[in-house]
Amino acid sequence: GGPRVDPGRPRAAPGRPRVDPSRPRADPGRPRADPSVNSGRPRADPGRPRADPGRPRVDPGRPRADPGVDPGSTRADPGSTRVDPGRARADSGVNPGRPRADPGRPRVDPGSTCANPRVDPGSTRVDPGRARPCKGDPVMASSGPTATERFINGIIPENPVYRQLLGMCPVLAVTNGLKPAMTMAAATGFVLISANIITSLIRNLLKPHLRILVFTLTIATFVTIADKILAAYLYEMSKALGPYIPLIIVNCLIISRCEICASKQDVKVAFFDGLGMSLGFALALASIATVRELLGSGSLFGVELLAPTTWPRWGILVLPPGAFLTLGVLLGVAEWWGQRKKAKEA
Repeated sequence: GGPRVDPGRPRAAPGRPRVDPSRPRADPGRPRADPSVNSGRPRADPGRPRADPGRPRVDPGRPRADPGVDPGSTRADPGSTRVDPGRARADSGVNPGRPRADPGRPRVDPGSTCANPRVDPGSTRVDPGRARPCKGDPVMASSGPTATERFINGIIPENPVYRQLLGMCPVLAVTNGLKPAMTMAAATGFVLISANIITSLIRNLLKPHLRILVFTLTIATFVTIADKILAAYLYEMSKALGPYIPLIIVNCLIISRCEICASKQDVKVAFFDGLGMSLGFALALASIATVRELLGSGSLFGVELLAPTTWPRWGILVLPPGAFLTLGVLLGVAEWWGQRKKAKEA
């Protein structure tokens, strides 16, 4: 809060020079330092003789180092040639260890409308079955087994129950009689064929991260239709099957066929694939239900075939443990038959 200048301090005399005139100035005869020379570096001795101008700076007899080789490097001999003339030059843009592509092979299929034109549809580096479906791509349309092969494989060679062990919930739950088993097989076949057809029709619109969701919604639509039809026309059977009809939605057999076949091949192949798998599933359910109902109740489709006096009832077979026992025995028979067939072919 006080004054910045002491008012009592005498001011400098106005006529007093700012520099003391009695102070001696620098010696005008002393040479000024060269600003381009480091001031901390000692100056050369003026009495030292300069180098002989006639002496060559480089020994002419000494071989000059290859300018392309590091003189301090011990990896290459300075006297050796830099490049072996007999060694083929590697292309700087290509990995030397990788074989060069066939120049006659087209990089892009001109007939393909795939979103990624840099991928060669004929390349074996990427599985064509797992690539993104592209409309008009001949690889996507022709890859995989034919319709006849799909149909035949689904019945026995790739049976969904005895070979792939898919859809085990209805296999164990509804095979205590042929009537519920065949009803379940018919409902599953309807949903499988319908879902395969719809998935094949929209296969070019599927997104990789949404395909499972689309499969599930498609399957759920047809399961609802099958459930309502059974409730309307076969009420007693619908009541006996209970929750197992709605559980077809999460049947891994149907989802797997949509993923493996229907999303990658045309409608005809998808239809016959669903038909073959449906027949194979029905065959498995019928075989298990026949053994359980015939040996456990002595009847088929509710018609008595074995009298109680001639055949004692195996009651355990119509109970839940009987489903596991029957399935295990039939799986063993199917495996034995397959091994025997392979041995004959070999």
